[in-house]
Amino acid sequence: MRDLNHDFKALCRHNRDGSYATQADREHILDLIANQLHEMGYRGLRAEGLKPRHIEKLVAGWLAEVCSPGTIKNRMAVLRWTVQKLGKDNIVARTNAAYGIPDRVYVTNISKAKELGMEQLASIRTPCAQMSLRLQAAFGLRREASIKIVPASHAKPCLAAITATSNRQVAEPERTSSLLPALRPRPRCPEVRW
Repeated sequence: MRDLNHDFKALCRHNRDGSYATQADREHILDLIANQLHEMGYRGLRAEGLKPRHIEKLVAGWLAEVCSPGTIKNRMAVLRWTVQKLGKDNIVARTNAAYGIPDRVYVTNISKAKELGMEQLASIRTPCAQMSLRLQAAFGLRREASIKIVPASHAKPCLAAITATSNRQVAEPERTSSLLPALRPRPRCPEVRW
């Protein structure tokens, strides 16, 4: 085991801050950092020997790898924790902007919807699953919501109307409002009293 890997592992074992998952993630990230510094040519480096140039090289490497901003910020948080435990707080800049790390993007403008062709839909054997997928396409429902809907006795006309609606990719208010009475929520089980 390399010296830096060993120092980081010992530091994590002696400072059990956070949950078990946080501790495991921190140890994993520090091991990754030690390996990356070794690949950059810093051989024989110890934890006490960390300097601002090492941090700058790491961040430059992460930005060159096109890591997401959230990943880089998580790694920077682990580095800040490490240098705080080492008593060398001034090694890492206080803000991520000093390194040119961009802001996180919480909401993407890219749709995660998947298109389902009619031949793929026909390969599904259960009519309830087919109806559920067609409801998703016609009304924009999520999987959980479409599963909870149970078709009423006139499900076949409803299925034909949903097929026509989903083929056009546009749901008209008159057509969809006529489908709503045909669908009823699944009945709940009576509560058990002791």
